[in-house]
Amino acid sequence: MLDHTSSHFLDRFEELGLSRNESSVYLALLNNHPTTGYKLAKDSGILRPVAYEMLNRLVEKGGVKIVKDKTDLYSPISPEKFLMSLEKRFTDARASLIDGLSHYQDIENDNDDFWNISQRDSIIASILEITSKAKSEILFYINSNSDAFYLKKDFSKKVASGIQVIGFSYRDIELPGTELYTFNIDKDTQIPHSADDKILIVVDGKYSIMADMDAGKACQSMRSVQVMMIKEYIRMKIVLYRMSKIISPSKLSLYLFDDDKEFYENIIK
Repeated sequence: MLDHTSSHFLDRFEELGLSRNESSVYLALLNNHPTTGYKLAKDSGILRPVAYEMLNRLVEKGGVKIVKDKTDLYSPISPEKFLMSLEKRFTDARASLIDGLSHYQDIENDNDDFWNISQRDSIIASILEITSKAKSEILFYINSNSDAFYLKKDFSKKVASGIQVIGFSYRDIELPGTELYTFNIDKDTQIPHSADDKILIVVDGKYSIMADMDAGKACQSMRSVQVMMIKEYIRMKIVLYRMSKIISPSKLSLYLFDDDKEFYENIIK
């Protein structure tokens, strides 16, 4: 049985827009239904006025149904259907806001400085936001399958629409459809230290993000200096990959910095 005080579930529901009281009442109802608002409040320890208010909110949001009898009984909608309902509410609200605030869409162009981004979720959201603007090309550098998972669907759509999506990775990552240059190294094999959990991305030679996912820090900019630096870095990695397929380690080492030498000398033996 679910523990309605579980911080894990409460935190996740809060991220979907439910209050902690709404989440607590829904989880309590999953454990005991059908039931009256009075009994639910008594069994869960939630104040009766709060329980009734939250039940009414949940009915409105598609998480609870009322079974009419001599006294109203409340039953939960299945978690899958409730989450689908919450997703639709979010999608509808997002579409309405985008449409209503469309004349603000280019507000970032008023200041093309550097933006600092914190936390993985925000970084991924920012990457998806700039890739949504792609009209011709996306260049990327990524070494984590857990991060690639969040980009897979978006990248596939871009490829299907005729946009070039080209990238480099040391690791064996799953981004089907993209033009990916990778050594397909598993997660236990050491790669150059500078290649730790980083994401670099440039969209249409205009938008860029460089992220340290371990630290949960990133910088987004339209400044030409960052765009050019990331673009050339990714291209350099792809060129070195191609060279490693046809040039001996001793000759290739002439083109490498110390940080890369040991890796390439080991990987292309």
